[in-house]
Amino acid sequence: PYGASKLGNVYLNGNQSGNNAPVGLTGANRNPNMYIVSITQLNDSSYIIGDPRSTSIKNPRNHRYAYSTGWYVYESTENWNPAPALYGTSPRTLQYYYPTDNDTDKKFFVAPKIRVASSYGVSQPMSETAAISRCAAYQELDCPAGRWRLPTYGELEYIINLSNEGKIPVLFTSSSNYWSAHGAMQGQVDSNGHLVSYNGDANVRCVYDEWYWQDSKVSSSGTDTSNGVSFTKYPFTWGDKPRE
Repeated sequence: PYGASKLGNVYLNGNQSGNNAPVGLTGANRNPNMYIVSITQLNDSSYIIGDPRSTSIKNPRNHRYAYSTGWYVYESTENWNPAPALYGTSPRTLQYYYPTDNDTDKKFFVAPKIRVASSYGVSQPMSETAAISRCAAYQELDCPAGRWRLPTYGELEYIINLSNEGKIPVLFTSSSNYWSAHGAMQGQVDSNGHLVSYNGDANVRCVYDEWYWQDSKVSSSGTDTSNGVSFTKYPFTWGDKPRE
């Protein structure tokens, strides 16, 4: 679906460039596809099918990394870019963000149908706060910003085990570390199929609650042609709204 565009239809806060922006298909994992994982029944009693999101609005700051003299320097700003919105006043900025609940009782929650971002949104390692902000402002294809979030520990573990069982491609690289809402984890499981925690900055691969948003998506703004290949364009849009 991305045609010849290196960054496809991936945006962060309305941009495809700048501090900690998506860098396209680079690194060990270059899978260009998003995947939707639907869970209707579990044979492991440690997981719970449910809504892992916070029940209250928690709009994060727009955190970023600035590259300076060979080191990543932490900065933060309150500025979200105004853009068209699917709900409420338009254009506007982020207003109704419900991140993944990081309480212990939600650790093993897995949403019934989640979309996993592609490798087009690959990131540099970052802090947990920056990872939450990155997901809040992430858009890929017609799945708008304000909806993506960190996976729970259970979702990350479940998806990695699906890959290890050969049921889906590798989405989280074993040699990398990733943020869950319950801490940074290695991209692999131990002999018991459980994640191993990691202490430090980590990568992030956001997930999208397909079960909740369903067909509420961004409309195409037409097509573009790059290197003779035509691909569909989707404008950066805020899709957040109050919970029902």
